[in-house]
Amino acid sequence: MQFISKEIATAGDQRAAILEAVAGKLDGLDVMRNRVLVATYVMPEKTSGGIIRIDKTRDEGRFQGKAGLILKKGPAAFKFDTPMDKDYPSVEPAVGDWVFYRAADTWECGLVGLYCRFIYDDMIVGRISNPEMVW
Repeated sequence: MQFISKEIATAGDQRAAILEAVAGKLDGLDVMRNRVLVATYVMPEKTSGGIIRIDKTRDEGRFQGKAGLILKKGPAAFKFDTPMDKDYPSVEPAVGDWVFYRAADTWECGLVGLYCRFIYDDMIVGRISNPEMVW
């Protein structure tokens, strides 16, 4: 099911490939309430040092992956309304942002040829510039 080729080496390239792959294909998908749909980050075939990862290691990202690219958000996602949120406002991640989370807090599914996960907005730990920061 994974469409991302082994040659895609950087997170930026993977972001572009994912967004291109889903363009127009999620129009009939409505994410409910405060849920967020993310595409799971897949490690590149080679490390930055040139070491080739075996397929089994790369496939672990499907099950153990803790970073993903936001594809869609429900209408109530990141619309917190508690006293703590008013005193300490958070940054609202947007579609196309990399985020990280605990893998066990997600529900995996396959959509449009991608490994995806649904997660409640308050289970997302934060936004990151590079998904390789999380392992």
